[in-house]
Amino acid sequence: MSPRQFRELANEHRKDVYSALLNGHGGDEGKLFISLWRSCESSPEYEFSDDEDIEDENFHETDEYILNNSTPEKSKAYQWITEGCYPYNV
Repeated sequence: MSPRQFRELANEHRKDVYSALLNGHGGDEGKLFISLWRSCESSPEYEFSDDEDIEDENFHETDEYILNNSTPEKSKAYQWITEGCYPYNV
């Protein structure tokens, strides 16, 4: 499958996937956001931003911390979710 075909397929089913993910989190956008945010924590590319005042390198973000300690990245990601996970163009 070409990248273009993949994008077309993803866009064709985006609303259904979004709805299923949201329903799987009880219809709560905050829970979906937390789940997606946590999915990057184990990634080797994940690093706390300078905006996050973390002194302990073994710190694990709680749900409350994720939702209540805003960074530009978190704000943009949360907005993306609340707007229906529109196609992201790099």
